Amino acid sequence: MNKNELITNLNKEHFAFWSTAINSPEPDPSINGKWSVAQNVEHTNLVLSQINKYLQLPKAAIKSNYGISERASTGNETFINTYKNALKNGAKATAPFIPALNPDINIGELIKKGKNLLEAFISNLQNWSEEEFDLYNCPHPVLGKTTAREILYFTIYHVQHHHEILKKCEMSLTQTAVYQIENTSLEDLNFIYWLFEEAIVYQKRNNYIGWNSYDKDFIKLDIKNKLQFKTVKGNVILSIFSICFSDALIWREKENGDAIYLHRIVVNPALKGQKQFEKILNWVVALANDKGFKYIRMDTWADNLRIIEYYKSYGFQFLENYTTPDSPELPHQHRNLKVALLEMKL
Repeated sequence: MNKNELITNLNKEHFAFWSTAINSPEPDPSINGKWSVAQNVEHTNLVLSQINKYLQLPKAAIKSNYGISERASTGNETFINTYKNALKNGAKATAPFIPALNPDINIGELIKKGKNLLEAFISNLQNWSEEEFDLYNCPHPVLGKTTAREILYFTIYHVQHHHEILKKCEMSLTQTAVYQIENTSLEDLNFIYWLFEEAIVYQKRNNYIGWNSYDKDFIKLDIKNKLQFKTVKGNVILSIFSICFSDALIWREKENGDAIYLHRIVVNPALKGQKQFEKILNWVVALANDKGFKYIRMDTWADNLRIIEYYKSYGFQFLENYTTPDSPELPHQHRNLKVALLEMKL
């Protein structure tokens, strides 16, 4: 991997890890000696911090303290296999990298710290050339002398390794717990904001048509009016969504008080691809049938053909495109917006 590829993978793997960690179940750290979610996050922060200290050293100090490599850097796969073999042979984190056991620690604060560390880490990488990555030695507590390039391979794999640990923990919860749908509360606000922000980042990263912002006041109003809901399993929020029972601004003459309208669906990024929308739709269908409604309706971005086809796969029919009015009765991200109107007949 060259420098640009290394930076891309450092960002990708750390943000994927943090997305899972922010709302993962918190296993008892004393069970089988396994670390809690918070300890896994703190451990990756300690690794980032230590390697970052190395990267910011003057090259003369690196040469004096650690020397010049007498061999070429190995490839990523070869190096990672060497590290995996060390783990199989019983290698463990050494004292400087063992996280503290603190039951009151805040995952959000740890992740914020990690993001700051990663930003500094990548900034320091800009001061390194491709040649220097292969020239200078860097100490590793298990593998001994590595090249600077190899320590970057390690950093990427290391966070992937701990991400897999968290996903296995999450999978255990998924297999044993039953989900439920309930109203959100003001206590959920910070996480709700985070979900919207992560959705925007995800959409932009993948060049999807989507939100550029979100209306916090409208979210608070939905919570107050008990129109926003969350799907939860154990202590994990799987998704959030809003409903309403009248939407004349968008649906105009079709609004006859016989439909439930779905809005602002956001899935926990750690759980994408697990059919979270199916859980929401099943609940809304049951609610509509209970109340005697004839339709479930929703709108989405008219130019996002991918998401339109996704909703059609669940039984929605495309009716028409419509540009929403510039009305304060709509969230600001929903004004003057070209949307596709979708309907499911019950």
